[in-house]
Amino acid sequence: MQGRHVVPRSPRDHKTVGMIRAVTGFGRFVRRNFFSIVALTLLADLGSKAWALRALAHAPHEAIPGRLSFVLAHNQSGAMGFLRQLGPEPRRALLVAVSMLAAVAITTFAARTRPEERALRTALALILGGALGNVIDRVLRGAVVDFIDIVYAPGRHWHTFNVADVAIVVGAIVLAVAARPPSARAATT
Repeated sequence: MQGRHVVPRSPRDHKTVGMIRAVTGFGRFVRRNFFSIVALTLLADLGSKAWALRALAHAPHEAIPGRLSFVLAHNQSGAMGFLRQLGPEPRRALLVAVSMLAAVAITTFAARTRPEERALRTALALILGGALGNVIDRVLRGAVVDFIDIVYAPGRHWHTFNVADVAIVVGAIVLAVAARPPSARAATT
């Protein structure tokens, strides 16, 4: 649709043309603003962690009774306790180094995507923003601030997590879907 002017013929066509313009506009935004998405993700993560450090320092907050709470936690190991067996300093150095290597790899990969691979670039930006949010915590505090606590069954809590973790998971899901061959995507629709 780029470069073509579409003339709507009916109210329904106006709606379709508006949706097409919105989607192509979003594509240009992502293509031009990979680092803007990274920055927005990073700001949302760091802002929410700053809120958690202030608001939850003395007491947790139950948002949805029995299901969702905000509880301040400091995670010194990796995801879900990964690398807990290492000492604090070697673990911190390893996690920071791996995160920085991943950031370089993600940025390089994103720079090599084709213009039409918007979902792939968005997924990579979300993953990079989340990874940077957690590495900044690890460097500044020696641990990642987690505060979202979900109860998925009576007495059963998921590992406490943060906005960076959400961005990484959403980015990974979008990446998995976007990376599938077009024939596989068409078969599931």
